[in-house]
Amino acid sequence: MIGKFENFKLTYGSFGEQLTTIDGVRYLTWFDLRDPNLKGLDPGAEVEYEVRPGPTALCHMPHVTSELGSAKLIRVLRPSAEGA
Repeated sequence: MIGKFENFKLTYGSFGEQLTTIDGVRYLTWFDLRDPNLKGLDPGAEVEYEVRPGPTALCHMPHVTSELGSAKLIRVLRPSAEGA
């Protein structure tokens, strides 16, 4: 999928997830800003991503879940005008 990255928020949870909003939809994500494919990940950037519907398992124990779906950020296609 392709969409507009809006923001992310650290959860400070023990599973390392972030709350990320793309095209107005909030997802759980796990990503590293040092990933070269995510260079230019600023609000307004166009991103390629994959979505899995919720609930999302937070660890190897299947009963530890979030009702949110998850998104995997693959790459920044076009940085935002402000971040360029």
